[in-house]
Amino acid sequence: MKRFRLPLLLSVLVASLGGASAQVLIRGDADYRVGSRLRVETDYLVNYESNKTGLLRFRMWATEDYFGHRNGDIHVMGIRIVAPLQAGQRRANVRRTMHLSKPDPGWWFVTLTLEERVIDAGGKRRWEIRDVFQFDEAFFGNPF
Repeated sequence: MKRFRLPLLLSVLVASLGGASAQVLIRGDADYRVGSRLRVETDYLVNYESNKTGLLRFRMWATEDYFGHRNGDIHVMGIRIVAPLQAGQRRANVRRTMHLSKPDPGWWFVTLTLEERVIDAGGKRRWEIRDVFQFDEAFFGNPF
């Protein structure tokens, strides 16, 4: 089980939101289900831009506090690719099932990010966060 520290998440969030101008957003409601795999559902994904997006992905995070402001553990629960959106496109009922990496037993705050793969000025590919959806606190029990 891989663990990520809070500074890593904050640096990704700050770097990706700092220069982000794209308007690719989660609209309506979102939900998730945990079983042997992780199931993510959103009402809509919308591209408000006049250009096609890059490749998109969902990333589910579990953090010890609501916005990840305090030092603590950050756990990536799952990642799944979503096809790009055309200019002005709205995609309804987006559902993705992914491998689940459960956090340690206890109470966690769960966050879904919508990320876009971009190419920077130096030609490097990287993921930028385009939207964030916060869920309520969730309890993950002992797996045994």
